[in-house]
Amino acid sequence: IVLLIKKENTMTTHNSDKFQRMIKVAEKLQIKSDSVIKVVAIVFKHGKILATGVNSSKKSYPFLKRHFIHATLHAEIAALISIMYRDYDNLSLFVYRSKKDGSLGESKPCPMCVKSLYENGKFNKIYWTTDNGEIAQDSISNLNNYVDTMDRDNLFNLNGKIKKKQQKKTQSYSTHC
Repeated sequence: IVLLIKKENTMTTHNSDKFQRMIKVAEKLQIKSDSVIKVVAIVFKHGKILATGVNSSKKSYPFLKRHFIHATLHAEIAALISIMYRDYDNLSLFVYRSKKDGSLGESKPCPMCVKSLYENGKFNKIYWTTDNGEIAQDSISNLNNYVDTMDRDNLFNLNGKIKKKQQKKTQSYSTHC
């Protein structure tokens, strides 16, 4: 079996044995996710799986829960946490998502995850499933450079979301007084 892998603007074929194995592992792990959209991240080096993570709508960081109504623990961050204190380098990450019909779904890491993976310094390549049933690939430095060029206010809009939530709390307090 050969999978098509997008690399920047070209298509290359790769031996899919390691990806077929990772897809089978991801299919088994996705049932551990308590989220509607089930995402699995697999940390690997030379085809050997070192750690995994699944997204969760019930687990998150306290800061995110205070400021965002729908904060979740992303699969990439869960996988990163599990290898954070291990002495690894030159790692790759495979992010997997399947749709309800069983086909592959888009699972490109969000900007927050890209920044976290980049700043951790242990990752070189990121692979993710696409809506086309393919596996896309890019280096973490290219993904990070792309995130850096985006307008951060439009990307995260942290101030707007925090202010809106604070306004809702203020309004709810004023109606209960």
